[in-house]
Amino acid sequence: MKTINRQFFICILIGLLAFVVFFGFLFHFHISDILMDTKQKQEDSAYKMAIRLEEKLHQSRECLEMLATNPVIGDGDPRCIEDLLTNISSRSPLYRGLIVTNHDGYLIAEAPQDLKFSCPDINKLRSLLTKCDLAYITIADKKEHVFVSAAQVSNPKDKGQIIIALLDLDYVAETAILENNSSEISIYTGSDTAKILYTPEYSPESYPIPAILNIIGRTIKKKASPYLVGTASMTKPNWDITIIKSFEAFLYDSMQTASLGFRFFSLLSFPILITLLFTILIINFSRKHLKELAIRDGLTNLYNHRFFQTELRNIISSNKYKEISLLMIDLDNFKLYNDCHGHLAGDEVLKDISRIFVQNIRNTDIAARYGGEEFAIILPDVGLEEATKIAERIRKTIKSNCPCTISIGISSFPKYASTAEELISRADDALYRAKNISKDRVEKC
Repeated sequence: MKTINRQFFICILIGLLAFVVFFGFLFHFHISDILMDTKQKQEDSAYKMAIRLEEKLHQSRECLEMLATNPVIGDGDPRCIEDLLTNISSRSPLYRGLIVTNHDGYLIAEAPQDLKFSCPDINKLRSLLTKCDLAYITIADKKEHVFVSAAQVSNPKDKGQIIIALLDLDYVAETAILENNSSEISIYTGSDTAKILYTPEYSPESYPIPAILNIIGRTIKKKASPYLVGTASMTKPNWDITIIKSFEAFLYDSMQTASLGFRFFSLLSFPILITLLFTILIINFSRKHLKELAIRDGLTNLYNHRFFQTELRNIISSNKYKEISLLMIDLDNFKLYNDCHGHLAGDEVLKDISRIFVQNIRNTDIAARYGGEEFAIILPDVGLEEATKIAERIRKTIKSNCPCTISIGISSFPKYASTAEELISRADDALYRAKNISKDRVEKC
């Protein structure tokens, strides 16, 4: 009896060991594909983050330039200016502080009053009129990192006053973050030190990883490190965004991708061959799903800018269609709508408009978010006149169902453009013409 029990125990032990070894072998076999998918996802996330952050800084500068035209600031009364700055900074989460100085950097007014910010020298102050920078401030004895921007005050008396805005770094990062909640986001402004915008909360309980994966992880950690980093550059200002996924998060996500079938196998004691087949199917599905996520915009679920550029060139080079039309679309006064109603309301408008695009085009057409509040729709096998009818239908539908209107520019290949770049350029020109004429209209190239 003892011999039988011992043999049974040895068989169970060998079976478990074989299962663990098989699991580790399959995971290691697929790790290269998982790393490539992770790298692509990190690069796409960094690209989206750079665009969003650049938009946020551009919007904040526009708001600051509008504030600089306020006659109260130009009038020069420090008490009135301080009351205005206090009112604005208390109502807007974007501003951590507001400062007005004369042309020599002498302080005129600031809000809040406990703000401890060393005003930069005159050369640095003037450079802030054209670009953002990073700086430390002290509020209520607490040191904080902020974006710093400045604008020249519109003053008929030509006093040369300058308004400086200290933008809340946490707020800007929070509104710019999309799906990067498991990655650390840093910004490089030209110095050797990175400024961390966002650090995910981490604890050992966040990523429960089996011992076998921890062992495998030690063997691939050095190889995996370059694949967990995504970088992208901003143009204005000339900064770099870096997104780094922790190795623990990567290992946990990889386990989720590669091991769903194995959990089912361990509970129901399916044969290893059936488990292997099931696991391969799950991994292939997960890879397709990740690739689909990489080409979709996180907010609107339309195709993203990179996919649009690639697909437009593929459609043109395929010579499959006699005509290809392109709609370039821009929301009218959307920044003003965001400022009045908030970014959450603005996001809902973008989602509603995206749904209207999809409802008014064919399955073979491609609707993409070009960037910010700009969209593009590729219409294969559709001429310029038919594309105009489609554009008018979309414009009228949005005007009837959404709080914003749109302007549309149309171009057509090959009659009015010979390359993808020229097609985009012609449609863009028509869009700008529509915006300059009256907005809420459709213009052809």
